[in-house]
Amino acid sequence: MFGIQEFLLNMLFIILSIFAYQIFWADHINRIKIMTVKRNQFIITLLCSCSLLLCIAFPVSQSTGYFYDLRQIPILIGTFYGGAWIGLVLTGIMVVYRFFLGGSGVLNTILFYSAFISIVISVRPLFLRYNLRNKLFLVSIIVASMSFFPIILAQHIGFAPKTSNLFILIFCGVSLFTVCLSIYLIERLLEIVRLRIEVHHAEKMNVLGELTASIAHEIRSPMTASRGFMQLLKEEISNERNQSYIDLAISEMDRAQSTISDYISFARPEVEELEKIDISALVSNLLSMMSPYAAFHNVKLVSNVTPNIFINGSTEKLTQSLVNILKNGIEASTGKGKVEITTISKEKTMLLKICDNGIGMKEEQMQRLGTPFYSTKEKGTGLSLSLSYRLIEMMDGTIKVESEPGKGTSFNILFPFTTDDKSP
Repeated sequence: MFGIQEFLLNMLFIILSIFAYQIFWADHINRIKIMTVKRNQFIITLLCSCSLLLCIAFPVSQSTGYFYDLRQIPILIGTFYGGAWIGLVLTGIMVVYRFFLGGSGVLNTILFYSAFISIVISVRPLFLRYNLRNKLFLVSIIVASMSFFPIILAQHIGFAPKTSNLFILIFCGVSLFTVCLSIYLIERLLEIVRLRIEVHHAEKMNVLGELTASIAHEIRSPMTASRGFMQLLKEEISNERNQSYIDLAISEMDRAQSTISDYISFARPEVEELEKIDISALVSNLLSMMSPYAAFHNVKLVSNVTPNIFINGSTEKLTQSLVNILKNGIEASTGKGKVEITTISKEKTMLLKICDNGIGMKEEQMQRLGTPFYSTKEKGTGLSLSLSYRLIEMMDGTIKVESEPGKGTSFNILFPFTTDDKSP
């Protein structure tokens, strides 16, 4: 009756593609870890194409050459979660298959979906910034307007045959319900994946931390004794050449001790009793501290920090974390570069952004940031940035990184305000 069975079958195809993604990829932590952006886009394209073609294959036909189905929903999902190119590929697949089916509605399909994909691509950046409620509201507006008004307009100007008002309402209602349910399931799936990755990462950090601490302590003791005997030996030697060798040995031991200290700090980071931190004052001290290092690399430091913003944390540990991030930004921007620190106040949070115009990173590199022993630098250990991540998380902060090769990197650090929020 009024194509309800076919519409529900279309809805089933779309929901099954989401569950297929979860069952075969999202539920396997090892597959998530090796998932690259291109592989993820390929899987999204494959699943959306299958649901798209199945929707077209089982339409509601109200008249010869005119078919009604939910094909716009896989295109919308593929564009929002995969990217503009995936949306264009899905639209191309749909147009080719629709042309193969024939009928008098092919031209209407091409005109309609040209407008549809243009709108979806243009609002995609807005969709990605929204929370779940706003995402549902946005897709509801798009699907409702692109389901109802084109049918009414096409019928009014004679491009499509007349259909009953009840059928149009059923078509719009099923479309709205399906797209909202799909977005809700996808967002919940992504949240579960993020939590699973965080739990796996935390477990791995605990194991690595204990192992690192035990090894570092075992190495530090004999090295400290060796350094002491080397100093005693230096006092007994008058030959300047031999003394220079001993100085070199002591210097290398000190460097090794510094590395061991980094390992111990990473293994057991400690945040003292939390205090109220004035972000403006902290950033000012930070820039004063890092200015000589930036000048040496020919990098300009810029501050756009709003005064009177306070958070709870450890001044010493937060400074240590920001120094590590700022140092990486300076090194990536060497040679007439710029690193900018900006604060943005939101409802109950403070966003601290550290942006550089350096070499940038690929998506695969960003996914591994904060992982111990991973560094984009040739001689880096990756421990300093890993420690920064852990210390900021211990102060209830979160880090999100945005980067593009050749254009630079932005570290977005989000902190909650103190209980009395911003000071007057």
